[in-house]
Amino acid sequence: LLLIFVLMVIVYRDLGLIANLSLIIYTVIFVFFLAIIDSIQLTLPGIAGIILSIGMAVDAYILIFEQIKEEYRTGKRFAAAVHSGFNKSIVTILDANVTTIIVSLILYILSSGSIRGFAITLVLGVAISMFVGLVITRALAKLYLYINPDNANRANIKMRKQDLETIETQPAVPQKRKLNMGGAK
Repeated sequence: LLLIFVLMVIVYRDLGLIANLSLIIYTVIFVFFLAIIDSIQLTLPGIAGIILSIGMAVDAYILIFEQIKEEYRTGKRFAAAVHSGFNKSIVTILDANVTTIIVSLILYILSSGSIRGFAITLVLGVAISMFVGLVITRALAKLYLYINPDNANRANIKMRKQDLETIETQPAVPQKRKLNMGGAK
């Protein structure tokens, strides 16, 4: 987990700090549910389910932050890129997580013993990671934008040379076309 924290900060800087805070919140919520649900036994497959769900949580953060980078490189302001990045990554995150939950539920129904523990911890972890990734991380990003509305460099987002050239060749404001009404002036 410490290695993930370090890598997220190196790659995404301030956004990596948001991801790390979200991952800490995710871990606290996960441990809380593990403590209150009696039917979850931490066998080796159960621990594997926890590790896999942590990986899926980190994957959600990476999807969101890469989408933010792409949106910023299209010429959007940083705040608009963050908003659009979250909106565009929701479908991908939901698709991956709902598919995993469905497969885990089938695994739970068709299996017995410790494999059920794997399925339970995976469903629980993925559900929590969806909530934290799509709700908590978004709230933290909005708070970050309130503090730092325009400085994308602190989030390790830079324009590439080809992105700048693309933006410069596009017209700033679309030209309004005049409507020809059959010669009437």
